[in-house]
Amino acid sequence: MSSPPVNSAAPLLEVRDLTKRFPVKTGFGRPVRQVHAVEKVSFSIAPGEVVGLVGESGSGKTTVGRTIMRLTEPTEGQILFDGTDIAHKGAREMLAFRRRIQMVFQDPFASLNPRARIGALIAEGMEIHRIGTARERAERLAELLDLVGLPPEAAGRYPHEFSGGQRQRIGIARALAVSPSLIVADEPVSALDVSVQAQVLNLLQDLKERLGLTILFIAHDLAVV
Repeated sequence: MSSPPVNSAAPLLEVRDLTKRFPVKTGFGRPVRQVHAVEKVSFSIAPGEVVGLVGESGSGKTTVGRTIMRLTEPTEGQILFDGTDIAHKGAREMLAFRRRIQMVFQDPFASLNPRARIGALIAEGMEIHRIGTARERAERLAELLDLVGLPPEAAGRYPHEFSGGQRQRIGIARALAVSPSLIVADEPVSALDVSVQAQVLNLLQDLKERLGLTILFIAHDLAVV
């Protein structure tokens, strides 16, 4: 399911026959069979479009998202991002693309380092990609916190001091920190209370319209999509 594309430009992301098989090995490390997690999946997303990837639990949705991010290596197929196949690029070549593709994870607590302050977690991507000076990063951090509806003092606190919905807002701010073109949102509200789900969905909708984001929205709930 998708919203109407903003324009008829070439796809920002095109997945062709994406396949991921996980080997099952014996105690001696010998592969005896393969688990077919994803088999021949193809779709495309135009710039500014939101596409819902829907399926029941265990159907391989998260594996598709992680493989697009290259957190999981594809077995076969192509992942064309802005016309370039990134399916088998090396770590150094992927660095530039990782700035343009970010992920919001399902579990907002497990995806945040419990020993790091929120400000450091959000700014980490800017430091890795050498975006701006220290002062500019601090200004960007304040802007991001305001963008996702969190107060400035949140930067000095730790993940356990926030509710589930607030932690997911932090995860969204962290994904937006490097100004990506594509967000892969992996079940971003499934771990949240129903009352909080609507708030986070409204936030994503607002950010999509304000920033012109392209989003792959992974979910098992058709009503959420």
